[in-house]
Amino acid sequence: MNTLTAGRPLTGNAAAAADELRTGVIRSWAEAASLWQEWNDLLSRARGNSIFLTSEWIQTWLQVGGRQMEPFLVVVREQGGRLVGVAPYYVCRYDLFRVVPIRVLRILADYPTGADYGDWLVSADREECVCRAIGRALAAHAKAWDCIWMPNVAGWTGAVERLRRAAEAAGLRMHQRRIGFAAMPLADTFEGFEERLSGHRRRELRRQRKNLVGQAGDVTMAPIAAGESLDEWLDTLFSLHHERWMTRGDAGAFDRKPAEAQFYRRFAPLAHARGWLRLYALKAGGRIRAMQIGYRYGDAFLALQDGFDPGFTAGVGNVLRHYVVEASIAEGIRHYDFLGVMSEHKRRWGAEGREGADVFVLGRSVRAALIRSLKMWPTGRYLQRHPDALHAGEAARATADSPGSET
Repeated sequence: MNTLTAGRPLTGNAAAAADELRTGVIRSWAEAASLWQEWNDLLSRARGNSIFLTSEWIQTWLQVGGRQMEPFLVVVREQGGRLVGVAPYYVCRYDLFRVVPIRVLRILADYPTGADYGDWLVSADREECVCRAIGRALAAHAKAWDCIWMPNVAGWTGAVERLRRAAEAAGLRMHQRRIGFAAMPLADTFEGFEERLSGHRRRELRRQRKNLVGQAGDVTMAPIAAGESLDEWLDTLFSLHHERWMTRGDAGAFDRKPAEAQFYRRFAPLAHARGWLRLYALKAGGRIRAMQIGYRYGDAFLALQDGFDPGFTAGVGNVLRHYVVEASIAEGIRHYDFLGVMSEHKRRWGAEGREGADVFVLGRSVRAALIRSLKMWPTGRYLQRHPDALHAGEAARATADSPGSET
């Protein structure tokens, strides 16, 4: 479903509050580096606080190609200097009809990292006036961009509403397309979690675990331990992920996007040191048969990727996920976030839908007007992302994997 927000005038109070703030736009990475010491503090005060917006995530992205992109960070400070808002964009090129270049703003570190929930960093105590100040700054620098493309925006954190307020302040048109995400609330106990599953699902999981033990006998499930090689575990994860997806005729994310594999290799050790990394393996018959990687951030487990041996016992991936849920509950995690859109597989695990949106804001340029007249989104064959440093090493992709459809 598509909805449209047209710009409306500011109310007196909101306009006055926005006028009291200092805004600027950072266009170089050297200047952006001055923000890192304040970055995570601001993020901790934001309703959209996410691992995908941390300085650690973004600085890792810079190491795998991000530094070759052009930054466009709208920065908002109070008169006293306190940082209260950042709209963290970079500029990339899209091609309209493969010929006309379009300047598109996207959230830092959104690709190729596996990130979801793109958002701004906005101090919750100044949210309305900061969002409007960002909108006005975007309008003031409208000659530098044509469109803003933010896929997979979380609705439950207020992110969509923040963008709407900015669009109103700027007099810009904001289009949104609703999407449903999936997250699984976790009970206080593992028994309580299992009670929420359907009877059929409980029996299926127990049967799969029993069959696995019957076939291998020496089944163990454990997180990565101190002293074990993280690189070796990641090698195995990438291999199992490839094997799993090859059953569907797809090489998998890490083979298709070498820069994403590089990102995982660089970010995982940092996340491990911060206490965020969760990397689990199921071993049977003397070999690792399934793996899952994710991050604990706040009270949620974020399930990034997994892989399993498709030639082994059916359900080995489910058995490992069952264990990961048990381990998560044991450490007090309240939500298992599948990331991505809702599916029947996630629903069978007890996932609940959470509403979000893909957001597309059109600027004031002639090229933006052309896109508006054609009613296009940057997800189809006529408006696609131009290959850049973030696509290094990627093979030619089919339409479904084209730059215009990446999220």
